[in-house]
Amino acid sequence: MPDAEFAARVLTETAGAGQNIEITFVAANGDRLKLSLPVRVAADALVPILSQFSSSVAQPPGAPPFSQNVVRWQVGSSTELNEDPPYALHLSEAKKLWRELREEAGKVERSPQPTRQ
Repeated sequence: MPDAEFAARVLTETAGAGQNIEITFVAANGDRLKLSLPVRVAADALVPILSQFSSSVAQPPGAPPFSQNVVRWQVGSSTELNEDPPYALHLSEAKKLWRELREEAGKVERSPQPTRQ
């Protein structure tokens, strides 16, 4: 089998499966690649390589940290802001979130103005 290149853009999940660790990557076109390694191989070979690489890569000034995947959300109102990294959403989930945000914004717009004290 000839060598094939897989241009991963996103790491979507990692899991332990018995004596293996599984890492799933997704390419820009949606293709998925699941890599399964024995835990010992990952610990002995992969971790040192990634540690060395990560320490040599400088994050551009102002760049956000690695994004998080959203597991669940709830639309509502809040004034609390935080410094969490941005979230990565699949397009269908982003569309659903946008619909829920529009509905919530509509409710707020239609509600009476609060009485100031």
